Amino acid sequence: MFGIDLKGVPFKEVKIGEICEMRNRGSDYYKQSEIVGPHEGAMIIQPPNIVNNKLYFDDVQYYSWTGYNKKPDLNIQIGDILLVKMAAVGAPFKSAVVTELPEPAITNSSIHIFKNIRCNTAYLQLIISSVEFQRRLKSSQTGSGSLFTIKQSTLLEMPILLPPMEYQNRIGEELLNYRENNNALIQALEKETQMRKKQYDWISDSILWHTSS
Repeated sequence: MFGIDLKGVPFKEVKIGEICEMRNRGSDYYKQSEIVGPHEGAMIIQPPNIVNNKLYFDDVQYYSWTGYNKKPDLNIQIGDILLVKMAAVGAPFKSAVVTELPEPAITNSSIHIFKNIRCNTAYLQLIISSVEFQRRLKSSQTGSGSLFTIKQSTLLEMPILLPPMEYQNRIGEELLNYRENNNALIQALEKETQMRKKQYDWISDSILWHTSS
């Protein structure tokens, strides 16, 4: 299934802060007066725009150009990684690589931005979304009740393992392909399950209530 021989490959432990920079708005929320009409400013990327490790732009608000230009560190660029800094109990900290931007964009206060990444970007996002890294994130969570937050300072100190760039590229490509195929299969199964349920409901009502003509 996995066609890369990793025997003897040297993996180096590094802290995330050694291979990238991070930005976030902290608790600085957007004012309603800064929100503008569609396409009259920069897109505001929020947690709901990240689904299954991908970034979607179907439902976004827009931030004034004045505010956007005053906050260059928070402007999203292709190649950045976005990580939602809050997660409910039992849910992951969502993340995505920015692979396209139909319009200029900026984040809201709920997202960390990884910038100037000095390793394979896809490889780093795969690490961030992995079960083991998510487990470590959760063990470092702060907060109470049903919502927890991961701090930027904590993220920068978290260690990860990096092989040479050649292997980062190969592992990233192979695991991304596997994840895409797996997600496609899951979506197909979910669609089939929904269709089967509708079919069962129609048949059962037809038999039990004689609703078919």
